[in-house]
Amino acid sequence: MSEYLQLEQRCLEVYGSKEEFEKAKETRSMQKETRLEKRFEKKIKEMRQQVHGSKIFKTGYGKAHDHVYGDETYDAEKDEYWKICKICEYKLTYEKL
Repeated sequence: MSEYLQLEQRCLEVYGSKEEFEKAKETRSMQKETRLEKRFEKKIKEMRQQVHGSKIFKTGYGKAHDHVYGDETYDAEKDEYWKICKICEYKLTYEKL
């Protein structure tokens, strides 16, 4: 029982009141939860990079962007032109009139 009272006294010395102790305890638990979520998301991102390659995540693949196309290429067999986006590798196929 005396150990409990000593701990309670020390708690009051450090935090000033039980309410402040409870606030600090809640803050620590929220920070721990946030830290665990970030660690989990980081592991998921690393696993996705291993599966898909790091190029996808470094270039912003899947995010809205303006396409930046390379040089156009003519396909004589189909009588079409095409060019590829440098960011997401989207292939734009078209015909010139």
